[in-house]
Amino acid sequence: MSSRYPLGTIMVHLPSVDTIPRLMNVAAPIARSHSAHLVGLHLIPRIPPDVVDPLGGEWLSMQMQRDNQIAEEIGTAFDRAASAEDLAYSWLQLDARDVNATQLAVRTCRNADLVVASQASDDLPSYYRPEDIVLGAGRPVLVVPTAGNFGEIGNNVLIAWNGSREAARAAFDTLPLIQKGAKVQILSVNAGHKEPGHGLVPGDALARTLARHGLNVEAMTSRPDRTSVGGEILNRASDLGSDLIVMGCYGHSRLRETVFGGATQSIVDQMTVPILMSH
Repeated sequence: MSSRYPLGTIMVHLPSVDTIPRLMNVAAPIARSHSAHLVGLHLIPRIPPDVVDPLGGEWLSMQMQRDNQIAEEIGTAFDRAASAEDLAYSWLQLDARDVNATQLAVRTCRNADLVVASQASDDLPSYYRPEDIVLGAGRPVLVVPTAGNFGEIGNNVLIAWNGSREAARAAFDTLPLIQKGAKVQILSVNAGHKEPGHGLVPGDALARTLARHGLNVEAMTSRPDRTSVGGEILNRASDLGSDLIVMGCYGHSRLRETVFGGATQSIVDQMTVPILMSH
């Protein structure tokens, strides 16, 4: 990776012990290449206020103890994993039982150069949605799929491009993650929009800009007849053997509602390789 774009602090958002190996496999090589400080983050979530304690307070007490135990287990496992990688690191455990966990996570992640998080799933806490971090923190978020094993990324990069502010932010946020000698493809997908300002925005100008950074860049376009924009991006990533997809994140976050553009949402739901997302 290019030292011209150094990362100083990488925050790994850890909701469970099971996510640690998968996220560290991706985060550790990045931290090592940048001599970055790795921060393991875990939030102890609140118990929903509408939960009725059948044991008159005893169950709630037991649940709080259990949450504390889980946090300790995650911290110990992170310490073990980071120590094995011989990296500078620290552990940050926050108690979100009396606050909004999502908002606390967003505020905390604003202090990092890069956030590494897992794709959401039913096995993870309900507050844990990386898209909320993307939309609220103002920091690039590297989202790792729940399935698959991933290590060093940035050797074969696919940038989804439509000329928007969000897409531009993502394209340049990914520069620290691109390996020396990497292959970079810029994909512009025409979704068939007729409105002014929508539809195909060729990536030739962006390709020339990125090439001036010494990158091997190719711009391509696609006009799928039957496949959705999200499906086309995922298909191209598979065909090209991409190890990283880069895209802008669209929408807004309000309380528990997050609204994404259709392409963004479908890719987040069906992702097969890590995605660098910016808003």
